[in-house]
Amino acid sequence: MAQESAYINYELEYKALLKKHQNVLVRSQKFTKIQQSLITANNTIDKKLELYKRINYYTKKIGEAKDSAELKSYIPEALIDCFGLEGAMVSFQNKNRNATYSEGLFYNKDEKVVHQSLTDILREYKERKPVYLDKSQLVKHPSLGDFDSILVRKFESKTEGYQFYILGFISKKHASNYTRLNEEEQLVFDNFSEQVHTTLRHRLIRQNLIAEKEKYRSIIANMNLGLLEVNMDGKILMANHTFCKMVGYEEQELLGKVASDLFLKGAEKQKILSQNKSQVKKQASVYEVGLKHKDGSDLTWMISGAPNYDLDGNVIGSIWIHLDITAQKLVEQNLFKTNLDLKKINSELDTFIYRVSHDLRTPLLSIISIVELIKLNTEIDIGAENKEFIDLIEQSAKRLDDSIKEILSYSKNSRLGLQFMDVNIPDLVRTICKDLQYINRTITFDLNFNGIEIIKTDKMRIETVLKNLLSNAVKYQKLDENKPRVSFTITENQNDFIMTISDNGIGMVEDNTNKMFDMFYRGTSKSQGTGLGLFIVKEMIEKLNGNIDVESEIDVGTTFTITIPKHK
Repeated sequence: MAQESAYINYELEYKALLKKHQNVLVRSQKFTKIQQSLITANNTIDKKLELYKRINYYTKKIGEAKDSAELKSYIPEALIDCFGLEGAMVSFQNKNRNATYSEGLFYNKDEKVVHQSLTDILREYKERKPVYLDKSQLVKHPSLGDFDSILVRKFESKTEGYQFYILGFISKKHASNYTRLNEEEQLVFDNFSEQVHTTLRHRLIRQNLIAEKEKYRSIIANMNLGLLEVNMDGKILMANHTFCKMVGYEEQELLGKVASDLFLKGAEKQKILSQNKSQVKKQASVYEVGLKHKDGSDLTWMISGAPNYDLDGNVIGSIWIHLDITAQKLVEQNLFKTNLDLKKINSELDTFIYRVSHDLRTPLLSIISIVELIKLNTEIDIGAENKEFIDLIEQSAKRLDDSIKEILSYSKNSRLGLQFMDVNIPDLVRTICKDLQYINRTITFDLNFNGIEIIKTDKMRIETVLKNLLSNAVKYQKLDENKPRVSFTITENQNDFIMTISDNGIGMVEDNTNKMFDMFYRGTSKSQGTGLGLFIVKEMIEKLNGNIDVESEIDVGTTFTITIPKHK
């Protein structure tokens, strides 16, 4: 029994030991699996760390790149090294369709053509993440037909006007050896692309800002306007080259000095101080000021000032633009003096013309009256020869009287402003024609007013014009003409009145019509006038902002057409 009992105990102990051994084996297997998982995880972490280390290395290099040549080297190298791609490329195109590309494209492809093909494929692509383009998409574009797949991340800004692609590609030849990036690796690729895009965008913005800054610096330095920047105390912070040249100082002599103390005195200084207060109130201003050059000479400037702000919108001083108008001011003063002199001369000339006209016309009218009395006195036999001399005296006196009246008309037209009033054209023309029939009772007047009665114009001028033209039409009739005729017609359109005066008189050579309105021009040897009449007519019509044209033919007649604007 004792032996049997001992056997049972050994068996139980054995089973217990066996069970413990089995538990140890299970635990050992679990530990091995955990250890293998840890090794795998550690390898994965090492790979990721290595990937991140390489990405950080390239990101730093890209950020520190001094020029585009280094960028063209680092970016494709980073994409190929970090993501197992066969080749890589960065493509950028701005709103002016100027494109820049990095190196890394094989097969001697035209980078611009590749960029356009990608644009066509990704036109409707809106997602902001990397995407693989397959053979089915690439084969439609000859420039991409050699690729098996392309991994691309698109960036686009409509406000700044550019398209930006970061891409890696695998050719058909190496397609079998390539494994696409998993989701996590694509996320890393996306993050890297974002960093590259941000770096390049900031670099682009910085380059544009530098270019703009240099452009405006050049404009400010070389513009013909003096630019001055002062702080709230009026101390000079900056003066451009033109300003320094205008005042005779070097910029270093001006910096830190109070501008008003340096250039201004008395009332002009108070004017500047008053304007500075308006700058604090955020008000712009433009005014004229007198100041001193370094050599003590007087200057006159036109100044425009505006407040200067900091980034928070606080006024920190003011900016002033200066234009030197010293020469213009001197010209203005000389013009003012000349204008006063001209007014005096004109006044004296008017007085002279009036006095001469008055003093000449008085004895002339006496001569004309005496001649008429001699001709009317039938008791005196003066003889045929003396009668001819008396007629010549009368004609000469009347011609001189006409000249004096025309000179007065010219003087009035030059001196007097326009005085618009209602003028009854039918009454005016009929009165002139009635007076002219006393000169030639055989003349026939054809008048057509087309229902027009009142026009608003300058009565003195239009009356002088019509009297002159109608009297000329009567004066230059053909002596052998049985039916001398003068016609007057007035019509209108939306903007003008048109008056036509025609005759069937002696006419004149067409080549002479251009000279007809010249001063003292006489178109025919039969002319009894002074040569001033038509000149005065043209001057008066131009004063009315009108126009006069003439057509004439020898032995057929002459037609004058007057156009004057309607006065509202």
